[in-house]
Amino acid sequence: MSEEFHKRLSATAKDDGNHPIDMLFCVPPSWVQTGPNGEKTSVVAAQYQRWGLKTWDAVDPELRGDYPTSLDQYRIVQYESCRGLEGWVVVNFGLDEFFDYKCSNAEISEEERLDMFFDDEQAAIEYAKKWIMIPLTRAIDTLVLHVSDEESYIGQMLIELHGNHSESVQLHRY
Repeated sequence: MSEEFHKRLSATAKDDGNHPIDMLFCVPPSWVQTGPNGEKTSVVAAQYQRWGLKTWDAVDPELRGDYPTSLDQYRIVQYESCRGLEGWVVVNFGLDEFFDYKCSNAEISEEERLDMFFDDEQAAIEYAKKWIMIPLTRAIDTLVLHVSDEESYIGQMLIELHGNHSESVQLHRY
């Protein structure tokens, strides 16, 4: 996300009477870095801090147990920790990466595998589809979906969605 786009999203939330804390940013595991002392940080928090913004970077399990301490903090969590959270504006970064991660780590029961029509790839896709419904339902007002690769399964779905519903689904390429 560009700094300009971030400022526009933040201004929209502020115009609606919200603060940075009312925004939620979700990241996939591949967007989490481990520091020399084992501390975890998201690439989003690192970028926001370079821009001079405050963050509550709850990708670190140590920090996740605490709550944000300021209305000026942007909340950042991994996708798997977003259940039960919401935001006026929600940005799902690398949604395609998270989808692929869930496909490659799909939890499929033995009972499902015994079905004579069982298909590993299709079962993994269905598992991942169910998982992304959680972050897709966290927004109160505005949902921003970021993909790393337009050619990915999710990237192609979003392009198709935009094509079918361009009046309500905006597409921005950066």
